[in-house]
Amino acid sequence: MSKPAFTKQEQVPATDEISEVATGIYRTQLPIDMPGLGHVNMYVLEDSRGVAVVDPGLPGKATWQAINNRLAEIGVPLRRVHS
Repeated sequence: MSKPAFTKQEQVPATDEISEVATGIYRTQLPIDMPGLGHVNMYVLEDSRGVAVVDPGLPGKATWQAINNRLAEIGVPLRRVHS
């Protein structure tokens, strides 16, 4: 008996959805060009100094554009990103 095809969540292509998982903590997805992965989860953490970006993916034009788009949608200018 063969197993049905199963796609893991991390293999699905990135969406432009942004979720506030807790007050001041946002999760979004970034595209990634890596075999077996469709996206990485990026987190934006607000604090008194601005925001920290956790796991901004791999360097590249598509990633940079996605980061800028997601931050703009949250209302965070690049100058507020401190780490």
